[in-house]
Amino acid sequence: MERIIRLAALKLFNIKNVRNGQIVMPHVYRKEQFCKKAEVLGIYGQNGSGKTAIIDTLYYLQQIMIGQTIPNEFAEYVDVKSNQAEIVTDFHISNDSFLYEVSYRLVIKRREKGIEIAQETWQKKVTVLIYLVKVVEKFFVEIMRIILNIIRL
Repeated sequence: MERIIRLAALKLFNIKNVRNGQIVMPHVYRKEQFCKKAEVLGIYGQNGSGKTAIIDTLYYLQQIMIGQTIPNEFAEYVDVKSNQAEIVTDFHISNDSFLYEVSYRLVIKRREKGIEIAQETWQKKVTVLIYLVKVVEKFFVEIMRIILNIIRL
């Protein structure tokens, strides 16, 4: 049973020059959410639009999630007009039977000498039984085939 973990969305609040920004990965909008193919996402924009903030935030987020100490330099990423920032990351975790939509929320506060995690939460949003979805899909395909055969008579 293969498990796939994908980044579905990233929301940044008060990170560097990004007051309120969001990236949603393309596969989230697709009907087929259980795709096992890789995706490529390009990030482009004007100078100062937040491209580096996104990449650096993903790096620091990874370090936090694997239990590493938060470097004091991350305090420089909190917007100068605010003393706290928020990162919300949505993941899709799937295997052959289930799709879990999980959200990880991290609130960080700038302190006199560095940074601290003010709040950290995980939330499982939805669990979908993939097998049931496939059965229902096959059922509707079969019904449509029967209806088309009746119409042709």
